[in-house]
Amino acid sequence: MAEEWGWQDVEQIGWLRRWRKRRPQERWSVEEVTIVTSRARATTPPRHVLMLMRNHWCIENRLHWVRDVTLHEDRLHGRQIGGMLAWLRNMALNLMRRHRPNRFIPDVCSELAANLLIALRWLLIPLMN
Repeated sequence: MAEEWGWQDVEQIGWLRRWRKRRPQERWSVEEVTIVTSRARATTPPRHVLMLMRNHWCIENRLHWVRDVTLHEDRLHGRQIGGMLAWLRNMALNLMRRHRPNRFIPDVCSELAANLLIALRWLLIPLMN
């Protein structure tokens, strides 16, 4: 790998096959991906590499996908204040997940849009303690 591709510290290579179905009425699709890591097998067995991949996708699906799709982060650019907007979106998601656990985020957004007093209560509760 180092000579042919210029990948210097490759320790493990693996293949992962995943089955997924986006909607109940759709058929299952199979996706195969190659895993390349610099972690040595002695310190990171394949089972641990898979756990690290799952943890990565949990973050991707739970945070970044919600920010991109539900909160339209990729469509709404705030060039000068992008960091602050990302912070505010994260704060909003954290409040929604704290006060409405296990609820679909777009449904919580609709609930808050219909009744702004709920969101104001969520913001004022920490200040009152």
